[in-house]
Amino acid sequence: AAGPEGGEYWRFLTSVTRGLPDRAGVRVVATEGSVANAFLIESQRARVGVMQSDVAAAAVTGQGVFTYTGPMSHLRALASLFPEPVHIVVRADSDVVRIADLAGRRVALGSPQSGSRHTALRLLAHAGIDPAGLERVEYGSPADALARLAAGELDAVIEVASAPWQQLEAVLGTTPLRLVGLDTEQAARLGADLPGLLPLAIPARTYVGQTEAVSTVAATALLVAHSDVAEVTAEAVLEYLYAAAAERGGVLAARLSKERAQAGITIPMHEGARRFFARTQGVAGQSGNP
Repeated sequence: AAGPEGGEYWRFLTSVTRGLPDRAGVRVVATEGSVANAFLIESQRARVGVMQSDVAAAAVTGQGVFTYTGPMSHLRALASLFPEPVHIVVRADSDVVRIADLAGRRVALGSPQSGSRHTALRLLAHAGIDPAGLERVEYGSPADALARLAAGELDAVIEVASAPWQQLEAVLGTTPLRLVGLDTEQAARLGADLPGLLPLAIPARTYVGQTEAVSTVAATALLVAHSDVAEVTAEAVLEYLYAAAAERGGVLAARLSKERAQAGITIPMHEGARRFFARTQGVAGQSGNP
């Protein structure tokens, strides 16, 4: 289970699985995002998928969008992949300078079953903003939302994406946009209050025209499997994942690290993953993991 076709998760999974032989039977499926993936894996309509750490935390505890369905007891972490900072994007000439300024504005929050929407709603609520007071604008994908922002049809786009976010880079080639940051105290409070989010700064010059680091919070992209996936299968998935990264090098290898693979995990680890990291790192698993 990936995210929308062309998105960060989609590109990651299609890149990783490109070298698999046809007989492997692996199929990457486009979805709305992290929330959709949680439901797909819990119901065994998908065996493995990627989701944000804060979405995973909410799913196993039955919070947020999962309040009405109850806790999901079958989600298991295989590995932590890479950080995904929250991007709050506005036009360069916008008078929005802090998240509180978004009240009553036209804000793209992400599709209904995306992790970005889940996170954006929690950020807004934490800032005292009622999402019901935002002006609704119809849009499709994150790329479409950025295009509408560039055209002046939206006031802001909130998206959780690894940096540099390629779709944002593409729009910055023609339209001046900027990131709205959180103050450091606000980022620290969010990290303490919302499980799965941590304070993080997007370094200066990550994007065109960004001269200073931008303080925000970040989720972690987690590779997640159903608890019924066999331990040997979970180990094989991780063996292939890290072998593919080492073989191809570049961005993929830079993103994936066995040393960071158990950082930011917010749900129980799969026993196959514990065995894999015990064997390859000489540790029994992440201490303090749920």
